[in-house]
Amino acid sequence: MTGKNSVWLLDWIISGSSGVSFTLSIAQLGYDTMMTFALNRFFDAVVSQNASELAEFFEPDATIIWPNTDEQFTGAEYVRANCEYPGHWQGVVEKVLAVPSPDCSRQLTVISQVTDTDSDNSYRAVSFLYMSPNGLVQTLTEYWGDITPPPRWRQQLNIGKRIETSPA
Repeated sequence: MTGKNSVWLLDWIISGSSGVSFTLSIAQLGYDTMMTFALNRFFDAVVSQNASELAEFFEPDATIIWPNTDEQFTGAEYVRANCEYPGHWQGVVEKVLAVPSPDCSRQLTVISQVTDTDSDNSYRAVSFLYMSPNGLVQTLTEYWGDITPPPRWRQQLNIGKRIETSPA
């Protein structure tokens, strides 16, 4: 692919602490900079609630937004909220979309499934990571939703079917 508006769609599965290892490297075409973001380490630090490792991924003035609960955090506050969140977690990254931008930053859109092993509750998170030219998270916006069966009223309509593969 060539051009400043190229988009890379990457599909893989990462299991937290599973030993699956890769580094996502994205060269912004038309610029001399290269950003390398170790997505597997970031995701492992999130699900394992490893505060010291997670803190390394954020710019000092990073902003994290959780629109579903109307909250905004600094990087340090996000690390604390994530690492003190109740439960024990595991998860998989289902899809990653990487988009270069003219200001030498990168946007990664990450779709993941996360499960609290204490309760077996599962969630799907859609995370928009805006990376600085330094390869660190500048802004992270996350939308979380419960993974549940359809509501009873919709089941009674007898429409739709189960998703057979991960969402596109």
